[in-house]
Amino acid sequence: MCYVGKATKIFIFIVAALVVTGLVLGFGLFRSALHKSHKCSGDSCNDQASPAVFPNPTTPSAPTSASTLTPIPNPSSNPYPPPPAPNPGSTPTPTPPPPEVMPPPPPPVVVTAAPPPNFAPPSPVVTPGPVQSSVASTDEGNKGPSIWDTFTRQPDFSNVDTAVDQHHRFEIAILAVLITASKCLVHGAETPRLSIITDKEALISFKSGIDPETLGPLLTWDQTLSPCNWTGVWCNDKVGARVVELDLAGLGLKGSISPQIGNLSFLRSLQLQNNQLMGTFPYQLGNLFLLRVLNMSFNSIQGVVPQNISRCTELEILDLEKNEISGRIPEELSSLAKLQVLNLGSNLLFGSIPPSLANLSSLVSLNLGTNKLGGMIPGDLSRLQKLKQLDLTINNLTGTVPSSIYNMSSLVELALASNDFNVDTAVDQHHRFEVNSKDAFSHLNLDY
Repeated sequence: MCYVGKATKIFIFIVAALVVTGLVLGFGLFRSALHKSHKCSGDSCNDQASPAVFPNPTTPSAPTSASTLTPIPNPSSNPYPPPPAPNPGSTPTPTPPPPEVMPPPPPPVVVTAAPPPNFAPPSPVVTPGPVQSSVASTDEGNKGPSIWDTFTRQPDFSNVDTAVDQHHRFEIAILAVLITASKCLVHGAETPRLSIITDKEALISFKSGIDPETLGPLLTWDQTLSPCNWTGVWCNDKVGARVVELDLAGLGLKGSISPQIGNLSFLRSLQLQNNQLMGTFPYQLGNLFLLRVLNMSFNSIQGVVPQNISRCTELEILDLEKNEISGRIPEELSSLAKLQVLNLGSNLLFGSIPPSLANLSSLVSLNLGTNKLGGMIPGDLSRLQKLKQLDLTINNLTGTVPSSIYNMSSLVELALASNDFNVDTAVDQHHRFEVNSKDAFSHLNLDY
């Protein structure tokens, strides 16, 4: 995972921009040079002068046009042919005196023969390699190369068509770099870098919300020391010296609970019971995914039970008794499969008892007493095969008590007093008689 700060994000962005710019410019120069090299390999090249061709005197050459070649005379030879030999028997005729010999002319300027119009230097013969063969096979029928060949074949600079291949590969590489960098930057912007430092900051924020007059028990919370040495704080070296337990029960602390307590991401147990804490129930507690024990009973906490508390899937004990929590019992609590104790007694809850609470298969104790709950007792609660304690006293429950509740073999304590049940039916009286004669109950309160 990428955890980066603001300065690091800016640095990564600048470096990524420079790298991408350099790659784009370099690839553009490379492609231009490759295209120019291929262009000059044919007869249409105008950028390079044709080399001069001289005839080899030792080998026969093709006849050259008189208009293009100038003969070079031999200055040592006689420019005049010798006289013909006389015929025997004929009268010799006087030979005229030879004319005055003229000095030899200066050497003529050598004119280089220009190549014929249809002359082209021989080009090297290139044998198609395996890559060219595969390209030829895929290009057959003017279908173009397949996506697989375009992505997987190796570069071959002897074929100008590989420029397109290089272009595709370059675009894919740049796209992968940009996607990776954007993911890292976005993730770094949204996710805080949690560590023992953030644990310490969360605890300091909690301390700042406590009334200074009641801070006596927290005098050891010195910012110059490790939080693992503070009162009520336990750390675990196996998880990088992170805070795993915070137990401040019964210290008489007065104040509110800081929302930053939700940053204690390795917290297993939070016990704040028997204090004078006020304020609303912080919904950030739903971020404590490893939390097993949450006990804030006997305080003055207000608000509602947040729905996202269901994200604490490891929760085994949820005790909010004796507070000022209002609203309805959230249906989302039914997803806490490991919950063993649910204590919401002595609050201001209203509405009906959610039948979905029957999905809490691990539940051992359920206390919803002393609230303003109405409606009937859901018969589905009888599916709680491990339930030993059921307290529904002092509510506004109506109707009759389901017979399946009386027949729960696991129940040890059953309290239904001070409700509006219908007690005039013979069936209810019969059930109460059976329950009263049952030896399994250690505590039974049916005075409704």
